Amino acid sequence: MARREQYGLTWWGKEWLRALLACDHDNRLPRGKTYCNKGNVLQVDINPETFAIEAVVQGSVTAYEVRIQLERFSSEKVGKLIDSLRTRSDLVARLLDNELPSQLASICSDLGLKLFPSTSLDLQCSCSCPDSARLCKHIAAVIYWLSRAIDSDPFLIFTLHGVQLVEKLKQAGLNASEAVEDRAVTLQEVASFVDDLEFTRRPSPFNLRNFPLKSLEYTGEKIFPLLPSVFTLGNSKKFPQELMEALRFNANKSRALLVFDSENLTSSRYQAQLLKDVQRYLPHHYRIALDQSNGRDIRLVDEKGRGIDNDDVLRLISTLLSLPETLCNQTLSEPLYALRVLFRLVDRIYESAALIPVVVVSGDKEDCWPQIYWMPAVRYSYVGSVFADFLQTFVPYFDSLFDFADLECRSDKQKAYLGLTFAITLWHRVLSSDFKLSAGGLFFASPSSTDVYFDCNSALSHTLAQYLRVLNLSFNFPWHPIFVLTRSRDKTINLHYRIKAKEGKSKAIDLKTLMRGKEYEQERFAALNVLTTLKGHYPLLGELLEAKNNTVKLDPETLKAFLFEIAPSLTLLGISLSMPQSLKNLLKPKITASVSSASTGKSFFSKDALTDFNYHLAIGKHVLTEEEFADLVAHVGEVVEWADEYIYVDPEEIEKYRQKIQKAEEISPLEKLRAALTGEIDGVPVSLDKNLKDQLNAIHQVPTINLPKHLRAKLRPYQKRGYEWLMKNIHLGLGSLIADDMGLGKTLQVIAVLTALKEAGQFSTKKTLIAVPTTLLTNWEREISKFSPHLKAVIYHGDKRKLPDQADYDVLLTTYGVIRRDVEILRTLPLRLLVIDEAQVVKNHLTTLAQSLSLLNAQSVIAMSGTPVENHLSEYWSIFSLVQPGLLGTQKDFKRTFAKPIESDRDPQALDAFKSLTAPFMLRRLKTDKAIISDLPDRLVNDRFATLTVEQAALYQKTLTEMMQRLITLESKAKEEGIDAKAIRRALVLKLITSLKQICNSPSQYLKTETDVPDSGKGTMLLDLLSQNFEASRKILIFTQYREMGKRLQGWIENCLNEKVLFLHGAVSVKERMKMVDRFQNDPTARVMILSLKAGGTGLNLTAASSVIHYDLWWNPAVESAVESQATDRAYRIGQKRDVLVYRFVTAGTFEEKINEMLATKKELADLTVNVGEKWIGDLSSEELNRVLKLSV
Repeated sequence: MARREQYGLTWWGKEWLRALLACDHDNRLPRGKTYCNKGNVLQVDINPETFAIEAVVQGSVTAYEVRIQLERFSSEKVGKLIDSLRTRSDLVARLLDNELPSQLASICSDLGLKLFPSTSLDLQCSCSCPDSARLCKHIAAVIYWLSRAIDSDPFLIFTLHGVQLVEKLKQAGLNASEAVEDRAVTLQEVASFVDDLEFTRRPSPFNLRNFPLKSLEYTGEKIFPLLPSVFTLGNSKKFPQELMEALRFNANKSRALLVFDSENLTSSRYQAQLLKDVQRYLPHHYRIALDQSNGRDIRLVDEKGRGIDNDDVLRLISTLLSLPETLCNQTLSEPLYALRVLFRLVDRIYESAALIPVVVVSGDKEDCWPQIYWMPAVRYSYVGSVFADFLQTFVPYFDSLFDFADLECRSDKQKAYLGLTFAITLWHRVLSSDFKLSAGGLFFASPSSTDVYFDCNSALSHTLAQYLRVLNLSFNFPWHPIFVLTRSRDKTINLHYRIKAKEGKSKAIDLKTLMRGKEYEQERFAALNVLTTLKGHYPLLGELLEAKNNTVKLDPETLKAFLFEIAPSLTLLGISLSMPQSLKNLLKPKITASVSSASTGKSFFSKDALTDFNYHLAIGKHVLTEEEFADLVAHVGEVVEWADEYIYVDPEEIEKYRQKIQKAEEISPLEKLRAALTGEIDGVPVSLDKNLKDQLNAIHQVPTINLPKHLRAKLRPYQKRGYEWLMKNIHLGLGSLIADDMGLGKTLQVIAVLTALKEAGQFSTKKTLIAVPTTLLTNWEREISKFSPHLKAVIYHGDKRKLPDQADYDVLLTTYGVIRRDVEILRTLPLRLLVIDEAQVVKNHLTTLAQSLSLLNAQSVIAMSGTPVENHLSEYWSIFSLVQPGLLGTQKDFKRTFAKPIESDRDPQALDAFKSLTAPFMLRRLKTDKAIISDLPDRLVNDRFATLTVEQAALYQKTLTEMMQRLITLESKAKEEGIDAKAIRRALVLKLITSLKQICNSPSQYLKTETDVPDSGKGTMLLDLLSQNFEASRKILIFTQYREMGKRLQGWIENCLNEKVLFLHGAVSVKERMKMVDRFQNDPTARVMILSLKAGGTGLNLTAASSVIHYDLWWNPAVESAVESQATDRAYRIGQKRDVLVYRFVTAGTFEEKINEMLATKKELADLTVNVGEKWIGDLSSEELNRVLKLSV
């Protein structure tokens, strides 16, 4: 089937076909169109002497020769035509702009010049085919071919009449080659595009980690409709619309590539897949490089300069952009992270279609291949603001992201603009693999010269540049066009038009002078060319040509149209605007709000504290009275004068104000509180009276509060500040989220608070309930006993659990599971304080646990979490729904107001509002904080207490009883027989210790059985701790004395957490060890390594790890510390960039806890003879041994 082509895209092309249809008496033109569509017109030439068309057309069997000639115009009539055009500079400007004004056909007709044939007598045709028709299908095919050629070159119609019109105009002195130059530009010129532009820089620049990525207003509908509807190379009459649709298609394609399921994001399997995808890119350094061979093409290259093909570029960028921020921080190198942020910004700009296409060619005049680049539309203020942020933030990364080859970028501003243009163009190219444009429109997919295979000439570049002229006026004209608004004495606003030379200090010349002064012929054509280009979109500008003195008076409605519709487009096009300051700074009424309190005695957070909440309408700093507002409403939608200023009475703002006034009484106390804390409500700025300001300042100030007398701990300075902050909030009746980094001692700070409340007598009628994961239950009991024995802490857990009498406890310790099951019992307890440890467990407010906790009757709530947000900001909402219910509004409002703007857009305003709102209720200190790091030890060591399972406890007791009976029997027999059985006894004791240690590790280790999931308290605690460390982006080393235990741990972790684990033990060869170490150090997917203590305790450098877990301990007072330290030093050594957390696993109630206490105090070991390993235990008497080894509850 023949390709569908469109003919007669311009009025002159249509007129050519319309005229010839009247000559087609035998209806051959339709068949000729089909021939032309099929490409049967093989050759077309214009005879330079006769100006006749001489063509070759392929027929059904053979080719035929076709000749077509029009009547030649006489020199006399052509002279009259030129004389007529001398008085019509506007028409000459359009002619020199490659446009055929329709008025020219009328002028020709008046002069007796028949431009288009109207009868067959006006057309001399012949064909060598046997068809007897005057217009055969072969001639008709050539006629259609000419129609398409005339669309592209309107002067061809004059050429067919023997007139080279442009040359005739030049001979007559009507030459505008210097004034009108549609041409492609070089990348050097693109870099210079921003030289004359000024961008406002923020006082506090961003960095890569907080660079704002706010979605931009869609701009395509303001840019692309400025282009001509007809693009002859694109075979389209609605090319701007097609171009916008193609860009939207690409943007949607990008969305589809980058959207990931939020539920998948939280799964280890999904994250592991992402890490696997990104792994292939980690060893490389990519940048966008200019092809030095032609100075025009760009491509993404690796560190060796090897080009990356478009499909791989798309995979790379989509992988980087899809990677969650938490994984980026732990995996990506700084150059890769910079590439990610760059293309996140590019994607935002691309989605908004804030793009200006420009035709670029090489500086080599012989290389005429055109390349369309896409520049960011920085003349729009909001795009310019984004560019300013980019310029401030990315300067240190220009050299790593871009290779500008031999281009001379004279400033960082030029590098920033050219680099961003490179990135946008590259992203556009890789998205355009199925670009929805045909024919010449494919150039707008920005293919490189290696992607498209056909020859081109300079005419192609010129045609593309001509089409894009309106968007590239600053490149095409040596003058600056200026539209000027002036105010006359009668207060009328007048519109003028001027031009000013770009170079030198010449004055601007107004249109009136240009039209009348002979010395301004070149300038006149330049000025008229711009006007004729623009007036098709803005008829008001065309009125300047006809108006008296070339000045147009603007009535209020026209002034509004100019300021809000025309002026922004002119700015985009690089056309200067000059107007009185009062118009430039046009004021608009803005809604404001105020909050005040009638009483100084009420708490800021009490329900009735924020009594007066009012909306106002202000102009500048002036708040309108009711009379002024009524006067303003009479001019709604107009631009009016106001006290020597101009105001636009925005109807939307007026209507919004009316709605706000009507709903002011419906604002709840909670909404008022949020407005007071954030300083805004629904985007409306809120001011506070002095009383509320003083109260707010007091809330943010943390008073000095003495530590409780019965606290047996020395708090570090930052811990004391945390204690004081918690106490301040409790006194104010506020909830608290203490979100200090892992290892900073949140538990100790809370125990200090509990001790202070106990001393203040606040547990006399109301108690504290602490909800913890099961694995931390014993840990809390031990910590309270250690640091505050004054507190009476009781565990509420187990099948036989029973609430103690009120007088028997201050603190009730329980688990999440018990709370879920016993919520109806626990909700009857009057609680002074509810403490929720590892509060990230309630990140989903729909869980039974979260709902159960919300039912508890607590006066105050403290939530504790080192990782309050693991994946999404909405997890904050879930935690705060317990800490300070209602503070963050509904979940839907929170997502709209905070979650999306902060997570997707990195909106600094939304982030500041969120911080202001939550600041009184949340305290988060990181180990990297300067105020914290000076307080910290080199490494933080924590004892973690695991609880025996029921099965473990039974096996422990059974083994201990049996072995102790054997010892007693041995001692009795040795005494009776008078023999020395110390060696045998010591061997039995060591066997017993080993057995109990293995039972504490895992019953399956002792029994030599297999289990796919943890069967011990330590095993369960390990999985919980690993999950917490993964959330904190930490790698972990796990040490065990036993190879068989290491194999079990490896299986448990892989089965339960879907985490591949490295295991280094004595049977691993040296070569494989080095491979393991290298992978752990460099592979972000290798997050856990298990090491047997003997094989991995010394000699290895594993600084990628920042957490160390000693699963089982070496119970020897002499060497235990050294062995643990040597193992820990695999991570804590030169090259370690993070703090190191060390966890020592101890099984509570067993010999492990008792020996751990003995090793800590050294008191009972002072007189012991120290031997190798754990032999010292073998020297204890049976009574001492039983006391150490027996199971305690």
